[in-house]
Amino acid sequence: MGRVQTPTLTLIVDRELEIKSFIPTPYWVVSVKLKTESGEEFEATHKKKRFLKKEDAQGVFIKLGDRGTVLGINESIRDIKPPTPFNTTALIISGSSIGFTASKTINIAENLYMNGYISYPRTDNTVYPSSIDVKEIARMLGSSGEYSRMSEAVLAQKKIVASRGKRRSTDHPPIHPTAVAQKASLSSDEWKLYDLIIRRFICTLLPAAKIKIIIATIDINGEPFIANGSNFIEQNWIKFYPYYKRRDVFIPQLKEGQIITVTGKELLDKKTKPPVRYTQGMLVEKMEELGLGTKATRHTIIQNLILRGYVSGNPLQPSEKAIAVVKMLKKHAEKISSPDMTSELEMYMDGIVRGDETKEDVVDRSRKMLSEVMTVLQNEKDEISQEIKKAIREDLVVGKCPGENCNGDLIVRTARKTKKRFIGCNAYPECRTTFSLPQRGLLVTIREECKHCGYPIVKIIYKGRKPWDLCINPDCPGKDEKYKNYNNNK
Repeated sequence: MGRVQTPTLTLIVDRELEIKSFIPTPYWVVSVKLKTESGEEFEATHKKKRFLKKEDAQGVFIKLGDRGTVLGINESIRDIKPPTPFNTTALIISGSSIGFTASKTINIAENLYMNGYISYPRTDNTVYPSSIDVKEIARMLGSSGEYSRMSEAVLAQKKIVASRGKRRSTDHPPIHPTAVAQKASLSSDEWKLYDLIIRRFICTLLPAAKIKIIIATIDINGEPFIANGSNFIEQNWIKFYPYYKRRDVFIPQLKEGQIITVTGKELLDKKTKPPVRYTQGMLVEKMEELGLGTKATRHTIIQNLILRGYVSGNPLQPSEKAIAVVKMLKKHAEKISSPDMTSELEMYMDGIVRGDETKEDVVDRSRKMLSEVMTVLQNEKDEISQEIKKAIREDLVVGKCPGENCNGDLIVRTARKTKKRFIGCNAYPECRTTFSLPQRGLLVTIREECKHCGYPIVKIIYKGRKPWDLCINPDCPGKDEKYKNYNNNK
């Protein structure tokens, strides 16, 4: 692994270990269902939100009557600013929200660029330069029936003021449409990303949305409950951007002193949740924040970690091998697993561009850093080797053997004569249970069971294709016929 892949993998592994060590904390929530005299229904939650002691929550729950009184209403208007122009990182993050991996987003964007539909997709810039006539681009998009209403909304403004991000550079402008594409001329995935880019561009030229926030405090037998509502007064850019998820939350028109009927009450048992795994989009954002990689390399770094079997899925889950490698590096050479060393080197290289550093000085510093790390790794290579070998063996375990009266584990094996991979029981020769495997693609063990038959599932990853979750049982009732007798040479 390289100097950027290593700290990137460390981020994924650290998050996984955080999830595994997470101990959920129980808490309780008291909520009520309410109705006005005119029959309008809404909900409210106790002002405390979370009760850490069940007996406290039960005390409130038992105390509740069938009537409530509105104590006060607070209304405010808030602006929701339009999104900033797309740079590469923001495009990858948004691509993740429509189900695209980082590499897929970049590959499709490059195809759109090569066909003249969008600007160059590798850029840090989030501010449109004065050389780009955004009004003319909006007018051009209006010639397409798909985007005529959006174009009209932009052109109807007395003055068009584009939103601006924090990053401004002179390399390339933010990603924006450069030509109108016909839906029939693009693949389904190309159209999805093209549509996202156009909508983002249009929204950067529209005014902020306005939303009314309503907070009502309701007394129920001495206990304060809060009802939260919101509704858009002016949708503006949100009208054209379905990727923004906030929606209206209904609350009726209330007045102070109004009597409300309690139609239901709930005491909910809940637990705190662990942090979530990184999606590829989230990881790219974190890499940018820490100075790991560049706009042109971050998606490739993630793809390499996947193809080398260190991580799989989206959200990203590290293999046992990955966890062992990161633990080993933290134990023996912590500096290389931290983003600090890479960020420091990136800073020195930026200094060369600015003229603050010489190439020779930066190379000397880099060699010294890496030499120190390599000396430690060389001196402790035997211990390191054993730790990694153990993790690799654990990664070969697929699941429990389904053989009759067998307590063994199924593991990935390679036939001595044919060199073909297959799954066999580690209790061989006492147990001769075996299963065939596709011979192509990266195989990742995920320790999951098929919901149809209970047999283990493995993940097969082909470069440039969607990963395939394969139940190893050839007779699984959940399989399509075409997969029941798949060709082992595939």
